[in-house]
Amino acid sequence: MQLARQWARLKMCPAALAFRRSFYGTFATPMPATLQGKYCHSNRCEVNVFSIDRQICSAVHLIAFRSMSTSGGTDKDKDKDKDDLKWRTVFGKLEEYKTRHGDTLVPQNYPESKELGVWVNTQRMKMKNALLRSDRKAKLDELGFVWDPLEHTWEAQYDALVKYKENHGNSLVPREYPENKELGTWVDTQRQKQKNDTLRSDRKAKLDELGFVWDVQENFWDAQYDAIVEYKEAHGDTIVPTDYPENRKLGSWVDTQRQKQKNGVLRPDRKERLDGIGFVWDALEHTWEAQYDALVKYKEEHGDTLVPRDNPENKELGFWVDNQRRNMKNGTLRARPDRKAKLEDLGFIWDPYEHFWEAQYDALVKCKEKHGDTRVPRDDPENKELGFWVNEQRRQKKNGSLLSHRKAKLDELGFVWDFDDIHEEAWLEKYEQLKWCYANPGVVFDSALRAWTILQCRLHAKGSLAPHRKALLDEIGFEW
Repeated sequence: MQLARQWARLKMCPAALAFRRSFYGTFATPMPATLQGKYCHSNRCEVNVFSIDRQICSAVHLIAFRSMSTSGGTDKDKDKDKDDLKWRTVFGKLEEYKTRHGDTLVPQNYPESKELGVWVNTQRMKMKNALLRSDRKAKLDELGFVWDPLEHTWEAQYDALVKYKENHGNSLVPREYPENKELGTWVDTQRQKQKNDTLRSDRKAKLDELGFVWDVQENFWDAQYDAIVEYKEAHGDTIVPTDYPENRKLGSWVDTQRQKQKNGVLRPDRKERLDGIGFVWDALEHTWEAQYDALVKYKEEHGDTLVPRDNPENKELGFWVDNQRRNMKNGTLRARPDRKAKLEDLGFIWDPYEHFWEAQYDALVKCKEKHGDTRVPRDDPENKELGFWVNEQRRQKKNGSLLSHRKAKLDELGFVWDFDDIHEEAWLEKYEQLKWCYANPGVVFDSALRAWTILQCRLHAKGSLAPHRKALLDEIGFEW
């Protein structure tokens, strides 16, 4: 007991410290030479010989010496101390890593310290096998060490998916999502695991609670089906344009359904759903019939099928009738004799230019019956188009573009081709009126004949009156 009390008094003695440190593989610092002889007989002890019994101090040194020489565990203790030192050193690197990166998920091949990546995996393995010292686990826990990186990654991506749904309203993350490229791959992995029945039940429950879409293709089909239902309610049919601006994918989707039905690969349940809303499987046939019905109404209102290309009531109808004529001309309509028959029963005009020519020719016949000639004024109030039409026939005759069968019909009618002939005929008519007046003295000239005679005098004064006309006027004694 006395020795123990003295040991307590000597706790600051370097010899005692040497004894304690030797247990951990560390040696005390030698005593300075200037102090030797004034303290304990040991050159490592700094206890004053006058304040403590030399025998007690010697006993302490003896105990330390015997303990160091007979314990046999010094090397092992030194190795343990070195291990602690190395652990603390690498732990410091982990602290630096977390400060820089915000977590302890060190890659195994971390380029700045490959040792660190291996070390963190070792700590996880020791923890898993219950071999990690409690003091070390406590320090790692305090740092926020991730013991299961796979579980940590899953939870992190799940949290990212929650934010994605809050922003976009669904869990359909694109594979190349620019804000988090790993998230797109992660959601695909969850779907694949669910398909292979390898997804943990707790994870599936969390994803189900979030409204996770397990089958993207089925979800897309259902979404587009809802869109086609809305389209029909708004437009009355399922003929969606390819470039439909409100939903550009919808046009392609309806074409895909038609193609699959044509190839016999459309699922029966999907076909049944589309049939239920009156889905049009042949869009071209449906469009043809719809435009034909519009043409019937046009004829009822206007009396013909000459739909203007820019028809304000139905702009598509004008293009449609042009297409029917084009198809008839290139022979593609002959492949559908049913369509050709329907149009002909309606009195469809295949050649609107020929139809117009024949209509104007009939008007010219009526004009001649009424006036006795084909001299139609350009601004004929009864038919303004007829004056332009007769001038166009003369222009085409002059440049050689008038069709021969048309020229023959006009010749048969007595059509006057030369403008000079027309003018000469009109001049001779006035001349005959003047000649009759000269033969019947006392007849008063009408205003038109008087204006004509004044014009002849002016033309003669200018020297521009035709000689044969002057000769005729001289014969009846015309006064210049």
